Amino acid sequence: MRVRCSKEQSQGLPEPKALVIFPSDGPSSGHRLAVRSVHDPRGAVVSAIGIDMPRILDEIGTVGFADTLQGVRTRLLAVLDIQPGDE
Repeated sequence: MRVRCSKEQSQGLPEPKALVIFPSDGPSSGHRLAVRSVHDPRGAVVSAIGIDMPRILDEIGTVGFADTLQGVRTRLLAVLDIQPGDE
């Protein structure tokens, strides 16, 4: 993965963010990695989150599927530091 820092970032715009979603056999807490160029003090944040894919696949078509997806959405927003409604 390559994250480029642009001229706009040095002018006070928010740092870029990236999200990596990986399958896991259970929910995982979010992981964060800050990266930057040696030539620029500003950087980017890469977040990663494990999603319990077997559970999601098992619940497709069931009554609880909407709740499962809402839980995934809530965790993604938390990892990305986004408040509900701001997305």
